[in-house]
Amino acid sequence: MPSSHLGLPLRFHLYVWGALLVLILALFALNQTYAGRDIWNSITESGDLRRSNYAERIYRQNFFRTRANTWSNLAYIALGFYAFAWAAQDRRRACPTTSTSRPVAPSYVVATPALSVLFGLTCCGLGFGSGYFHATLTRFGQQLDVASMYGPLLVFLTFNLGRWWPRIIFPPLRLNAPSWPLLCTWVVLTSALLFYLSGRRENPALSGRDEAPPSLIFELPRKKLHFSLYESLRK
Repeated sequence: MPSSHLGLPLRFHLYVWGALLVLILALFALNQTYAGRDIWNSITESGDLRRSNYAERIYRQNFFRTRANTWSNLAYIALGFYAFAWAAQDRRRACPTTSTSRPVAPSYVVATPALSVLFGLTCCGLGFGSGYFHATLTRFGQQLDVASMYGPLLVFLTFNLGRWWPRIIFPPLRLNAPSWPLLCTWVVLTSALLFYLSGRRENPALSGRDEAPPSLIFELPRKKLHFSLYESLRK
């Protein structure tokens, strides 16, 4: 099948948008099922529920308490799905079945599909964490939202660390191994630590943020930035 937009075969685009469509329909069904019911009232609320910092109406008696800020996080999920698709494509490229010689990868990111998988997971985590917070406006949701923001940024750091330090070489132990497993472990452990710390510290991030009101106008360019950075590192 010929390549399509973004260097991916058409079937990968169909997989991504098909999965997104299923997710959208599932969320829409949940929103309709619990319309008019305050199902989040048993969870400790965030300060944003009563003193909103967001430029949109709060629907307390709905599954999505803030609609635009919740739905807009599907952009992060889409980027995560595309990262999975690129990882699958890069893995096929690195392990050809019809050629005796491997093609030279244009970049470290393309040569290391595992990092694209990790980037996809962190983007999906950010989409879920931020979406869950804006849907529920709960304290736990806000902790999850704040902590999940670090994941994609940490992976961007591993992209560059891996380019500078692609292998772990230690002659005394006859060690010569790729560095990406260690870098992935560092991202997971650091993300877990940041989630733990964001729940313990008492600051405006957990009791009502003092930031400019986000909306679709501000959120979508930020999501576009993540895509642009990732795409540039693949070249």
